[in-house]
Amino acid sequence: MVDATIREYLEHMGYGLAYYSPPHGSWSLIEFRFGKLKYRGFSPRDMTRPDIVAYRTGGRKMLIVVLESKETIEQLMNENIAKCLKTMKSYVRRLLSMRYRHRFTDGKWADWEKQMEEIRSYKTAVSYCFAVGEKHETEGSEQNTDVLRSIIEKCGDTHAFGIAVSVDWAHLSSHMRVVLNRNADLLAEFPNGEIIEYTYAEQGATKSTPGGPNRQR
Repeated sequence: MVDATIREYLEHMGYGLAYYSPPHGSWSLIEFRFGKLKYRGFSPRDMTRPDIVAYRTGGRKMLIVVLESKETIEQLMNENIAKCLKTMKSYVRRLLSMRYRHRFTDGKWADWEKQMEEIRSYKTAVSYCFAVGEKHETEGSEQNTDVLRSIIEKCGDTHAFGIAVSVDWAHLSSHMRVVLNRNADLLAEFPNGEIIEYTYAEQGATKSTPGGPNRQR
C-alpha cells in the first residue's frame, strides 16, 4: 500500500506517471507526455527497477521523483541504501536517454525508435524518495520517523528524502510524514515537519501541523 498511496497522491498533485511497478507484479511500460505529445517504450530489463518514476514539467524545467518503498522500516534498514541510490540514478539516466518505440502526435501513434527530442530543452532535477509503511497512530510511529531520518542522513545524498506512510482504513485515509526533503521545488507537495492527510473517498489532500489548523490543498 505504500507505493500505491504515494502514486495516487502524486497523480492528484498533477504529476505524470512515467513508470509504476505494482505490488506482486511487473509493469514494463514507460510513458512521458509533453502537452499532447506522448512517448512510449519499455522498461529496461537488465537492471533493477524502482517502484515509481513520476514527473512534472513547468516552464523549461522537469522535476522527477523516483520512489523505492518498503512496507516496514525494518525492511529498509536491511537495504544497502548507497547501492539502491546508485541503481535508481542509473535507471533514470537510462529512461532519459533510451530510444522510445512509439510516439503519439497529430492524433495517431507512429513507430519511432528514437530518443525524446523535447527532453533536451528541459533542465532536469531528480529527487530520490525512500518510503516506509507504519501502523496508524501507534506509539512507535515517531520513532520510525527518527530511524528513517537517520537512514537518509547516513546516505549522504542531499537529493534523497524519506516518507513514512500510515493508512487509516476506518476513515479511508492515509497520513504521510516527510523527512529531510531539501528540494525547494518539492516542498509544496512534500513539506517537512507537517502531516499530509490524503483522503481516498474525497480524492483530496490536507496538510496539518501538530496543534495547528488544517489547510486544504
